[in-house]
Amino acid sequence: MRGYQPQAAEHMLLYLMRHGIAEDRSILGSDAERQLTQRGTLRTAMVAKGLEKLGVKIDRIISSPYVRARQTAEIVGRITRHEEEIMLDERLVPQGRFHDVSDLIVENDDVERLMLVGHEPSMSEIISGLCAGGNLMIEVKKASVTAIEITRLRPQAEGTLLWSLPPKVFEGISR
Repeated sequence: MRGYQPQAAEHMLLYLMRHGIAEDRSILGSDAERQLTQRGTLRTAMVAKGLEKLGVKIDRIISSPYVRARQTAEIVGRITRHEEEIMLDERLVPQGRFHDVSDLIVENDDVERLMLVGHEPSMSEIISGLCAGGNLMIEVKKASVTAIEITRLRPQAEGTLLWSLPPKVFEGISR
């Protein structure tokens, strides 16, 4: 896992991250405005430190515009010393569709290592669509990271699941 690089220039390494623990829905009226809790912020920072220890490099980070996802992306960017501005894209909202995110991946084929930060249930759908033609049942925990080697970009992105790590695994890595 350490310092993994895609095997060929036409391949891309994609990291999918679900946002950290956020405020309860009943506290706010707008789902889009929910922020990370203190625990969510700390856990996200721990995961980002684990990514750094694993040697993960990210060329571009694109996040859902929802506050909790944006905060997650900002924490990861800061800890991994990502220098580019974090981009926001509506296709990464909770009800985002696989085909739209596939288009987003294709639109970013100028980078070798891309991170997308989003929500459930769309993260599960994206992983399933990329790696199993939509036939994989997977639950993505908050603040978890999944690495996929994109092996084909057109007509639709397709890839191989390399690893998927929940925050508990990052606890041991980031120590």
